[in-house]
Amino acid sequence: MSDRAPSKVAFLRNLPLFFGLDGEQLEAAAQAATEVQLPCGETLFHKGDPADAIYIIVDGSVRIHDGEFTLTYLPAFTSFGESCITAHPFRTASATATAATKLLKLALNSRCFPIEQNPTFLRAIVSLLFKRISEKDTLEGEIQLNLKEIQRQRDELLQINNLKNKLFTVIAHDLRSPLESLSWLTGWASKSSDRLTKEKLAESLDYIHGESQSAGRLLENLLDWARSQSHQIQLNPKSVNLFEVVDESLESIAGSAKRKGVALWNEIPKDTSVTADRNTLATIARNLISNAVKFTQNGGRVRISATEAGEKIVWCTTDNGIGIAPERLGLLLASDTQSSTHGTANEKGAGLGLKLCREFAEKNGGTIHVSSEPNRGTCVTVTLPGSAHQDPRLI
Repeated sequence: MSDRAPSKVAFLRNLPLFFGLDGEQLEAAAQAATEVQLPCGETLFHKGDPADAIYIIVDGSVRIHDGEFTLTYLPAFTSFGESCITAHPFRTASATATAATKLLKLALNSRCFPIEQNPTFLRAIVSLLFKRISEKDTLEGEIQLNLKEIQRQRDELLQINNLKNKLFTVIAHDLRSPLESLSWLTGWASKSSDRLTKEKLAESLDYIHGESQSAGRLLENLLDWARSQSHQIQLNPKSVNLFEVVDESLESIAGSAKRKGVALWNEIPKDTSVTADRNTLATIARNLISNAVKFTQNGGRVRISATEAGEKIVWCTTDNGIGIAPERLGLLLASDTQSSTHGTANEKGAGLGLKLCREFAEKNGGTIHVSSEPNRGTCVTVTLPGSAHQDPRLI
């Protein structure tokens, strides 16, 4: 036995792993243990290396890890690597010093201390292994939860970034164009007012008013969509008179319809009510009617009706406009696509209207369906809970 053996014996005697050994066995273990000096940052073994020894930390600390994930930190007076006595011949994790570390290495094949012939020592190792397995399972569960949370945050950040990009795209293209037109028209009218007849001035002002309304509706859609995507819209579902909401929307769009020669008919029974949030319901009505007018030619018509279907109200906005091609029909309501088409009078939009309608209809416990035939017209059907039925999703 070397001169260091007595100090090793004293050290090993105080470790739980060696509590059951007698003096002779402790001396044999101390003789078998060799010292290892591990500089800070150096890896003792990697995951997948042969498992051939148990290590005891005399001084310093060791990080047990699986690549980028830290499983645990081990301080002085702790052991690791006990899985070498099992049938699994390879390391299941890596061990790296986090400080200058002094270790004792107890090799599995040591002749001085035959581990497999010491039942007391084996029982202590098995007990420790069970504890490590339990800790590992708990840690792996925590890692999985953390990974799910990281993925959730990543998805949320991607969604926010996509939202930002879409907002910039709409602002840079769809909103800037009508504002530039308004700026040019108002400047032209201001400089030419002394040369314009009253009729021409009235016509110009009417056009400017229509453009400003169009820009205003586009801005409202943009803000509503941004609030919806960032979950900032708070619904207040209650009994709402559908006829009144649609009538208010018709009034706001009447100017645009008049300029195009499109007739607007509100055929909803005046006592028809639905259970919904009034603000989002108004947004649905405004967009459905505005879209119908946008894609209807001069002399056309837009008809809004509603019927009861059990506890539901089926609300239809029908036009006899240019209709929608079958290949575009499926893209209209998709949240992950953006498609904008100019209207029959070259009206512009951001391609957000029907997407907003779908999101707001669903938030109010309803559904939306679009049917169309090219050159025959389009019918958008929104189904909502009637005022006598409170949808449980809205409570």
